[in-house]
Amino acid sequence: MQLAKDFLSDDFIQIAVGRIGSTHKNITQRIVCVEEGEKRETLSNILINSPPTRTLIFANHKTTVDTLDDYLYGMNFPCTSIHSDRTQREREDALRAFRSGRCPIMVATNVAARGLDIKNIMHIVNYDLPQDIDEYVHRIGKSLVSVSLFRITLTVCRSNCKNR
Repeated sequence: MQLAKDFLSDDFIQIAVGRIGSTHKNITQRIVCVEEGEKRETLSNILINSPPTRTLIFANHKTTVDTLDDYLYGMNFPCTSIHSDRTQREREDALRAFRSGRCPIMVATNVAARGLDIKNIMHIVNYDLPQDIDEYVHRIGKSLVSVSLFRITLTVCRSNCKNR
């Protein structure tokens, strides 16, 4: 808005497409409040009870990504993971497995939120709360372009929920 004020006249017109603050009718957003120690089990239940689909799970830390990847693999989920400590080859292998559907579940840090072209993601799980709204938008933004039905699940520790 400030940029517009700097370069346009005072009587500029702001145009909004759609309703401001609303989401598309084909997008379902769900918040699940759990205790910290219940998050992994809740995640596996979400995956078990969801239709098989390409799912991207975001965590805030590389160690959490590694731990979740090991946990899900141990539960026989076809998964892969990606974060900045992986070699370029490891990242490319993970992306190839995810894109091809061989591993339809990917656990990632925000490295996957920007600059990757991954089509047909139908479910995003925010295992950890995004640090800010921009991070949330980047996590879900590119995925919304290419799908007709889309689910977003946000797991939140009960201590962060206002209505317990």
